[in-house]
Amino acid sequence: MAVLKNKNKYSKLDIKVIVILIVFISFFYFYGIWNLKDPQADPRKEIEGLKKEISTLMLLPKDEEPTVATVSDLTKLAGQEFFANASIGDKVLMYVKTGKAILYSPKEHLIINVAPISTTSKMELIPQKSR
Repeated sequence: MAVLKNKNKYSKLDIKVIVILIVFISFFYFYGIWNLKDPQADPRKEIEGLKKEISTLMLLPKDEEPTVATVSDLTKLAGQEFFANASIGDKVLMYVKTGKAILYSPKEHLIINVAPISTTSKMELIPQKSR
């Protein structure tokens, strides 16, 4: 007499593997959607972190949120006294209302330069020479 095999096309191991794959795919899909809900969350966290670090070194304006820029190309900044000691990765915090620009090195946890700024009619930020 012949031994009857299981009529199921898939074994229990195959079903477990498929279920695990579905769970992983679902997790990464929903994690990706959840992560994209607030695209501004990371920049806000970066600004808050920078403000916290710099506030241990100097007083910062409390009534204003800074505009933050990252130094990425020193050749474009050549000849500007404010950026004379800047390195790639340094951060510039610009407080327009207060009229203050802060050049900060997160690597060295050091304020490199502080200068007053003024705005032109085109709203371009221009660091002024320190007196």
